Amino acid sequence: MNLTRSLKVGLLFVLTAWLQGCFPSFDHPVVELNAAARDERLLGLWEADMDYFKDMQKGDCGFLLFLPCDAGYCITMYTVEEGRGDAVHLTGYAQVIDSIGYLNYQYYEVDSQEEGHHLLQYQLLADGNLVLNLVDNKKLEEAIAAGTIAGTVSEEPDTFWSVKDVRVSSSREELLRFLKEHDIFTSQPFGVFRQTPDAMVEKVKKALWETSAGPAAESEK
Repeated sequence: MNLTRSLKVGLLFVLTAWLQGCFPSFDHPVVELNAAARDERLLGLWEADMDYFKDMQKGDCGFLLFLPCDAGYCITMYTVEEGRGDAVHLTGYAQVIDSIGYLNYQYYEVDSQEEGHHLLQYQLLADGNLVLNLVDNKKLEEAIAAGTIAGTVSEEPDTFWSVKDVRVSSSREELLRFLKEHDIFTSQPFGVFRQTPDAMVEKVKKALWETSAGPAAESEK
């Protein structure tokens, strides 16, 4: 999904986009799907820097919760905007490759082969903040059209999001070679997050469980 035109976007917008599955998908993950490759620095609770997002109101908040799950993570993104709560639940894997952090994720309880893998780029800054960048649909469309990466692009864009469905079929080895030479991510991060004290993690897990919010809470019952 091309968010360069939106730059700073509301958390609810991103959440809805995730639920609609409008981001590019990959037949093969970029990262290794094993615990040894997992970036342990992501574990814990991350609070969104609400000054970064536009149109936020007093009391609005957003969190990313990373819990260990098999070889990767159970990830919950939870937002409260205008008094309304929303959540999306993912399974993910993260790894630093050639000094760049990649996070592959899938929706909870889906057919992984049918859906494929989605991809984010992440950075952990010197101040401890976590910065996430989305894949730019347009850049992938151009790469597929040029033959520098294998994949398919739908003929017509989605009627609501006005973006085409992009699916990359290249192998992991081909993807890694491609990523060394091409930047496929948006120049503007979609979000900045700061890690919260460990005590807050327990509070959020408890709240998620009480609201039946998904696998992150379920695994810690």
